[in-house]
Amino acid sequence: MKPFLELVFSLHGGVSQCLDSRTMTLFDEAIYAKNNPLVEMVFRHEADRYFETLKKRLKVVRSMLKELPDFAFDLKLEIHSSVLPSMVTGNVLPRDTIRFTKCGERLRVDFSNL
Repeated sequence: MKPFLELVFSLHGGVSQCLDSRTMTLFDEAIYAKNNPLVEMVFRHEADRYFETLKKRLKVVRSMLKELPDFAFDLKLEIHSSVLPSMVTGNVLPRDTIRFTKCGERLRVDFSNL
């Protein structure tokens, strides 16, 4: 079964693009059939593919960041309500200052609220 799946992976690039007549992916089918080895194999393939794509994108972002001059700026975030009085919303609605700092190819984002 593994060589067949490797062929499917190579032809379609990823399992999430292959849908059957019930619009289920191979991963959905494996879960539905309770086929744990297949679920693990498909999950590992998709995770590997995701991280390969992420590495490529980060490489592009790093090269772009190298070209930008260094900078730092603050972004103040406040949410107000025109319906509720500020006494009620003052402690409920989020407010924060987000600081972006770029130095070389590194970008740092600092904030206190999630």
